[in-house]
Amino acid sequence: MFVEERENHLSKEREELELGEEQKLEEEIIEGVLEGIKEKLTEEEELAIREKLKEELKKMELSPELQEEAKKEAEEIKILEEEAKVKKLLTLAQEKGIAFSIKVAMNTGDDYTLDVLHDILAKDELYKKFPL
Repeated sequence: MFVEERENHLSKEREELELGEEQKLEEEIIEGVLEGIKEKLTEEEELAIREKLKEELKKMELSPELQEEAKKEAEEIKILEEEAKVKKLLTLAQEKGIAFSIKVAMNTGDDYTLDVLHDILAKDELYKKFPL
């Protein structure tokens, strides 16, 4: 009985840690999207974008299917050249939204590509032309 209780307790602790990491990651994604464009936004616009991103990220977190799809897309993208990676991510942003595209970029483990994607989306407010 003690072993089962201990395992349950450890499992709950692990879940809490993962939840904290997910929240931290969510905030990093939102900050990354808003970086470089905050000064151009009114407070209301920034809050609206934050809320929309949170909603989209939560949808993705709740959907195991989307998570699997993002992982598969990331595996396919990993083998591409940098320019092709970014083009594919922009296509995904157009088709499935910025949040999905960012999730795919993060799943590649390629920080440079994620950074380039962010820079492109922030440049000339291109992010406004894509669904969140």
